[in-house]
Amino acid sequence: MQPSDVAAQRSAGSLSRRLPATGIPGLSRRSFLRCSALGALVLGGTVIGVSAGSVRSGDPWTGGYYVSDDGDDENTGRTADDPWKTIAKVNEALAEGTIRRGDSVMFRRGDEFFGNIDSIPPSDGSGPRLTLSAYGAGPRPKISAYKVVDNPDSWQEHDAGVWKINLADAAQFSGNVTNGSANTGFIRVDGTIQGGKKWALADLSTQWDFYNDSEYLYVRSSGNPTAAADDFRVAVDGDIITGASALMVVGLDLVGTGGHGYRQADATNTEIADCRVHEIGGAQLTEGTRYGNGVELWMGSSDSLIHNNEISDVYDAACTMQGSQYGASIGISGCRIQFNKIVNCTQSFEYWTAGDDLGPGAGIVAGTFSDNICVNGGRSWGYAVREDKAGTGNFLMAYRQELPVDLVVTRNVFFDALNCYVYVSTNDAEFRDGFVSDHNTISLRPGTLVQAQKPYTIENAQLWVAETGQEVNSRWMVVPPSVATGADAVAYVTDNLHALRAW
Repeated sequence: MQPSDVAAQRSAGSLSRRLPATGIPGLSRRSFLRCSALGALVLGGTVIGVSAGSVRSGDPWTGGYYVSDDGDDENTGRTADDPWKTIAKVNEALAEGTIRRGDSVMFRRGDEFFGNIDSIPPSDGSGPRLTLSAYGAGPRPKISAYKVVDNPDSWQEHDAGVWKINLADAAQFSGNVTNGSANTGFIRVDGTIQGGKKWALADLSTQWDFYNDSEYLYVRSSGNPTAAADDFRVAVDGDIITGASALMVVGLDLVGTGGHGYRQADATNTEIADCRVHEIGGAQLTEGTRYGNGVELWMGSSDSLIHNNEISDVYDAACTMQGSQYGASIGISGCRIQFNKIVNCTQSFEYWTAGDDLGPGAGIVAGTFSDNICVNGGRSWGYAVREDKAGTGNFLMAYRQELPVDLVVTRNVFFDALNCYVYVSTNDAEFRDGFVSDHNTISLRPGTLVQAQKPYTIENAQLWVAETGQEVNSRWMVVPPSVATGADAVAYVTDNLHALRAW
């Protein structure tokens, strides 16, 4: 498509008719922005401006189940005074049908629960939702997929300077004892992520390098690894929450997996709100390839709203709309990702679709990525250890574009990406017709590319705009030289959020 054709398609009038609403009943966009100016969110100990706006309360539920760290799985779970204790019990009740759509499962704030919520039964999406939420006072309850490997007796010296632990034997660790995977995404040593996964045992050369086979995790360490750490955790493959239709997840802290934070496929009528999703990804997908997204909407997803979440420290993308067609699942429809705070992820948003059915409903239909604040794209633990570094530290990532695209990216703040603003790997490095990105603020450091596959830097971004027809009404700015990378960039965005907004 020629630039003139693209520009005509993206006229201000055309775009304004497609701008997404807040998606929060009773809350106008103006009211939300007013709330945003007054509130703050905390990411990794750093305050970042925003959304004190309300969250949708969800559908009425017929019953409630309570879970607390000092509960007992023999309890009824029906009151806060008689709570269950574990995610394993929640999964059992979901699988048996004790917990049904219309019910709410509430985890006590301030507590940490280990496991993967992976037994939510399918639904046609109609009727009331199942709600996963929080109760009590304090910080969001943690739904943690970490295996805690701090028992020195569980580690054996495999070779000089190499120690191993059996991650398939739950007697050797605590924490997430129901996940038998040894496919390790990263290890966390006293709160610091160590992501140096190697593909051969012989490649372990530096302290905290690691390798896994089907059972054992091997770690390079000068001594028993537990001697060097008070808190030692392992993130293995698996989704922290595997979603299904008619589901709301609100107010939870999802942490510590080598797979995805939240993932759904063939699901409709879902909502993820006011959650923190962090320390995600890095497990092996295929030989030589690692993966892991914060929130992944896979093929067949529809009418999903991802909003007001804090997403950080993700190996791949914070949020995605992606997948290959299969069976009757030919598209991703009516999905909105908005008002999220995304920090220190390798990419902020990724989309791709594949298949050969180009009929009605194929590809991405009525999708939006709007009103998000994205900082430090590519300045992440995941980028530092990945092998495919060229251009992958960015804010927007478009991979395969085989199917139609109807997707709007608008009213976002994108501040300080490592490699480039966007990466487009197919379709001759051009966005497919139907992709519209406009009315954003894009701020990059001097000399940073706008797009990985094109020669234009932030200083001549208007040449890229003229060629692609994207970001015609967006605001482009160079990151001030006084702003350092990392936490300083987050603080700058917090302090100058109102001025950074281009709309």
